[in-house]
Amino acid sequence: MHAEALSPDGKKTFSGELPSITSEVLAMIADLDYSDDKLKSIIERMDVSADAKSLFYAIAKTTIRVGSAIVRIGRKIVDCVIKVFEEFPNAGMGLILGGILGVLIGTIPIIGVALGALATPLLSAYGMVLGLKQDVSDKALIARMNRVNMEFNSLKG
Repeated sequence: MHAEALSPDGKKTFSGELPSITSEVLAMIADLDYSDDKLKSIIERMDVSADAKSLFYAIAKTTIRVGSAIVRIGRKIVDCVIKVFEEFPNAGMGLILGGILGVLIGTIPIIGVALGALATPLLSAYGMVLGLKQDVSDKALIARMNRVNMEFNSLKG
């Protein structure tokens, strides 16, 4: 199927063929865990800055056109991220703390510029792995991540 990705402001950002998209895949992407009102409520209750909340809303507005259907891909991504963070809080917290530590390293004069770009992703991954160790004692996180990956796998070009 032919696909076009649209940014939240409506400008086309991608156009191409996605041969693995089927009506079943489109239905799976359209199936959301949260209603729009519930998602808005969750985002509003987050203890983050207004800019971060605005970013969540901007991502949620991102759409793609597949054939004649408009797919709310950004909404599905935000839905999945929030669902995973609710189900597996230790992995999410480890990722956030690792990212913060990496950014702090990046603020060190002179060497921070060189180390920050390397340290941030490494520490984020390390923090997530430490959180995962606590969350995956029953393998539920791995199963959930595999389901999320399968949902978006067919969007590969």
